[in-house]
Formats: sequence, structure tokens, C-alpha cells
Amino acid sequence: MVWGCFSYHGLGNLVFIDEKLTGARYVELLKSNLFTSASKLGMENNFVFQQDNDPEHTSKIAQNFFESQRIPVLSWPPQSPDFNPIEHLWDELDRKIPVSMRTNKKVFRQAIEKVWSEIPIETPQNLVKSIPDRLEKCLKNSGGPSGY
Repeated sequence: MVWGCFSYHGLGNLVFIDEKLTGARYVELLKSNLFTSASKLGMENNFVFQQDNDPEHTSKIAQNFFESQRIPVLSWPPQSPDFNPIEHLWDELDRKIPVSMRTNKKVFRQAIEKVWSEIPIETPQNLVKSIPDRLEKCLKNSGGPSGY
């Protein structure tokens, strides 16, 4: 499993998760990577965090972490991958990594890191700018898929 984050200003950390993700492990991952990513992106403590509704993300320990650190978390509807722009970054990685590089864990990880590091700044900027259009299309489709 892979965790990563981004903002309009670029890409944050990319983390490989080898063990089963629990709420406690997720909080440790955030403690080690969220603030360093925000700092790298020039946002310090001035951001709203977006995540999906994975049970580990919404666990009590994770909620307590966000509250104690005063990190606002964007409320997110279930089953809404059209709205989550990071899904498009994962798709880009998936498209750019040949199947031949997926047979060996070490080689696959290196390929993921390489592709992640080569994503141009325009990619996250365009994803962030596309959010209003995604929402508008969803409303036009009475809550249905936006086509993204």
C-alpha cells in the first residue's frame, strides 16, 4: 500500500506501508509525514486535509489526532472517487509503470518513486483547479458520476 499527498503547490511525501494499516498506524504515518509534507509545500499548519472514508482514516484515534493537532478535515461523501483528486495521481502512476516492473517489489517501489518524482507541478495544480467543475458535473448528474 502507498500513501501520498499533494496540494496546489506540489507533491508531498510518498510512503510505502508494508504492514496492515490500523488507525494507530495511520496516525503514526501522519505524524511522520503530514507536517513535513505541509512544510515542504510551504503550507505549515495552514491547510485543510482531505482523505477518503477508509475506516482507518475515520477511526477514533485518527479523529482525536486531527482534533488535538487542530487540523481541519474536509467532510467527504462515501463512494466518491470522482471528487478525490489523488485518485488521478494514483492512476497516472499506474499508467506510467510497465507491467514488467511490477514483478519485483523493490523494482516496483523504485518505479513508483521515480514516476512520483517526475510528476510536473502542473498536474497537481490542474487537479486542484478541476474540483469546482467536478462538483458542478456531479450536481448536474443528480449526484451521479462526474465523468472524471
